[in-house]
Amino acid sequence: MKALLAVLILVSVLTPQVIADEPTRCNPNVTDKLVALTFDDGPHVSYTERILDILEKYNVKATFFIIGENAVQHPKTIKLIYDKGHELGNHTYTHVSINKISKEKLIDEIEKTSHVIEEMCTFRPRVFRPPFGAYSDQSIATVTSLGYRSVLWSKDSRDWQLPPVEQILRAMEVSSGDILLFHDYNQANSPTPDALEMLIPRLLDKGYKFVTVTELLYCK
Repeated sequence: MKALLAVLILVSVLTPQVIADEPTRCNPNVTDKLVALTFDDGPHVSYTERILDILEKYNVKATFFIIGENAVQHPKTIKLIYDKGHELGNHTYTHVSINKISKEKLIDEIEKTSHVIEEMCTFRPRVFRPPFGAYSDQSIATVTSLGYRSVLWSKDSRDWQLPPVEQILRAMEVSSGDILLFHDYNQANSPTPDALEMLIPRLLDKGYKFVTVTELLYCK
């Protein structure tokens, strides 16, 4: 019996285990009225700059999770996001579901995107959002090993489905520490800009402050 126990202990020590942090969905420890506004899939030829104008109007900072191949097509917009003081995050190079690709492919998707952003802005992203919100323990372990913090969301606008603005606003009944999901790359007639024009002043009037994802993660 003792010999069997010793073997089991030895196997448990020698067997490699995947230890991964769960992606962050919010910061429940925030005591102040802080929320993080995030945008996926950009940059877009027109929507991104329109959204940037709205954010500037209300002096709001946000985090943009960038797709590498879109960044290559719109380098001036990437630079504009950065120059206006917003945070750039990594959203893979081709918007691939990271739980369906090899570790080598995942590393390439992430590092290729960060390299593109760094070349344009001399800034290397520190946060990563998996496309579709899909992930596995193994994929998140890989992301973590590369030095990125994986971030999801707690409030989803579902703006990619082109819902009415009022439906988006109902989905944005926020609390302190929430991470809000929008998209700056969307189909024609995106409701996102109009929704932001109503949501941002509404939350500001309630005493909320908008911060970047990284700022929110380290707030208490």
